[in-house]
Amino acid sequence: MKNVIRLLVLLLLPFSSLRAQDSSLSKWSFGGYVKDLRSIAISSGNGSDMVVGNQIHNRLNIRFEADSNWTFALELRNRLFYGESIKASPDPLAFIDYNDYFDLSTVWLKKPYAIGHSVVDRAYIDYHRGNFEARIGRQRINWGISSFWNPNDLFNAFNFLDWDYEERQGSDAIRLQYYSGFASHVELAARMSRSLDSSVVAALWRFNHWNFDWQLLAGIARGDMALGAGWTGYIGPVGLNGEAAYFHPYRNFPDSSGSLSLTAGLSYLFPSNLYINYAFLYSSPGKNDFTGVSPLRFMDISAKKLSPFKYNMILQGMFPATPLININAGLLYSPGSNAFIFFPGITFSLSDNMDFDLLGQFMTLKLNGLNINQEIIYTRLKWSF
Repeated sequence: MKNVIRLLVLLLLPFSSLRAQDSSLSKWSFGGYVKDLRSIAISSGNGSDMVVGNQIHNRLNIRFEADSNWTFALELRNRLFYGESIKASPDPLAFIDYNDYFDLSTVWLKKPYAIGHSVVDRAYIDYHRGNFEARIGRQRINWGISSFWNPNDLFNAFNFLDWDYEERQGSDAIRLQYYSGFASHVELAARMSRSLDSSVVAALWRFNHWNFDWQLLAGIARGDMALGAGWTGYIGPVGLNGEAAYFHPYRNFPDSSGSLSLTAGLSYLFPSNLYINYAFLYSSPGKNDFTGVSPLRFMDISAKKLSPFKYNMILQGMFPATPLININAGLLYSPGSNAFIFFPGITFSLSDNMDFDLLGQFMTLKLNGLNINQEIIYTRLKWSF
């Protein structure tokens, strides 16, 4: 798939300029952003180490609405990594390169000091008619409800600590939806795969009852039979949400044991506009001890294993200090491993299409009697177009 992304950009970029000149091309839309992300990571334990990271990130979103029924979308992610973080990593592509059924990515620069990578993370055709919708191609199938952990997200479970990837990863899949009412619909989705053990095929039913939105799902997911449920709603001013999913290997079913992922949380908005969000997660595959200190935002996440820890609690607060400044801070705690992750942040709106972020992720835990600390500070400048 080498040079595919560059070819697609060259073919489609002219349409964005023509669109500004000819109103007959108004069915096309074009947008995206450019971000400059810098980080300083300090780790301590068996000695101390400091690594500086640099990344330039560009996204292109291209959409064509042929008529009221057909939509075509293509979205590309282009990133240039350079500096000490590349030289210090034994395999930098392990955290950068990803694909699904189709190989839609290319490494266009690979040097000891720099990596250039591009990937098509959305490429789908959408058909919508009445209450029915069908979509085929690389897409995000988001079945999650909760803010931090999503046991129901069989297709695209994400790591909320990977805060710089707002769009989240997609899957090469087929998705069918039928809307049977204002707050109810059914879905059937299948992820393309070369083997049954890596496939995901599942059905979802969403409905409203007792003033809560509910969902039930069932299917197979990467070698497991999966059953799940989710809920969200309000009791007075307090928001409640949660998800649960049970996974059991379908091979050697009687001789194997299942896994449970369960999360529940609550939220509240104070009159001062301070918003707080609390949640806990139980992940039965997790452990009370932790065997690695690689950046947690690069963890391999799935709906079955959303955290390396068995027990997790998180509290987050967000406050708009001014119309142009937003402050947030969160604390994750794992009581079994006595691990803490503190992640504060502040966002400055510099203009209608430019933001500046200052964030941190500070982790501390005890491993084999040794205190392990990791501090990462990020700055990000983002220009949207």
